Amino acid sequence: MLPKFNEAIKNSIREEMNYRRTGCEALIIQYYPKDRTADIVVTAPNSQRAGEMLRRVPTPLNLGVQGVDPMAGQMCYVSFKDGNPHQPFVTSFFPADYSAVEKRRHESVIPVVPRFLGRF
Repeated sequence: MLPKFNEAIKNSIREEMNYRRTGCEALIIQYYPKDRTADIVVTAPNSQRAGEMLRRVPTPLNLGVQGVDPMAGQMCYVSFKDGNPHQPFVTSFFPADYSAVEKRRHESVIPVVPRFLGRF
């Protein structure tokens, strides 16, 4: 029908898909209990190397028995609202004795949180 138009649309979609970010592991550098945010270093996309540092990333409120603030050096899992790399938030904290066996379990899913589910 309109090959140039169709190609432009496909290129635009391809660029958007490359721009989207899935969840990844991160290391907490500093935690701010007053506003429940943290400075973290995320892993680079599709690798285990250290990636960029993100500041003041929202963290979950842990009520109940495990309502302990995270510590510097603790691992966490970060998702991105609607796949947008500029809207990260911590979804969970890993225990201090986090092992490679548990790591494989977290790598088996690639969550992208839809915009309507994120409250940040």
